[in-house]
Amino acid sequence: MVGQDTIRKYNQNDSTRVYMEYVLDQTTKKPHGFFKEYNDQGELKYHVEYNNGLLWNIYLIKDANNMPVDFGTFKNGTGIIKNYNENGIVSSIREYENGVLNGMSQKFYNNGTVAMEGGYYEGKRCGTWFRYNIDGTLKENGTKEFGDKCPN
Repeated sequence: MVGQDTIRKYNQNDSTRVYMEYVLDQTTKKPHGFFKEYNDQGELKYHVEYNNGLLWNIYLIKDANNMPVDFGTFKNGTGIIKNYNENGIVSSIREYENGVLNGMSQKFYNNGTVAMEGGYYEGKRCGTWFRYNIDGTLKENGTKEFGDKCPN
């Protein structure tokens, strides 16, 4: 493609094995196109697409147990992405719009209780964020304000 470079990075222990490859726009120096990452055995573990540096589509993500991850409703830069820990419990939920964090965001402890939650607007934290103890109770000084309230 004109104006784009395909970047390949190779495994330290095997210089013939690609561990990462992606397309970089020559002008903006941002990822624009596919991004792939491989495990030590050369199997694809991560395949996403970027649009001018923004996460745009997810085709495959494998967890630490080499199992495909459910990336929720995310498509064309918009939707919800859920990440899971090695035990299959949700570790985070994030909402995107046009490739940028926009909306609700939650992180969870390994036992499934909420560790932190708040909102994003155009990629920046906004409104009130809450931090919780592992038992689900609000931490002392567990709230923090980030600028204006998030639009509804």
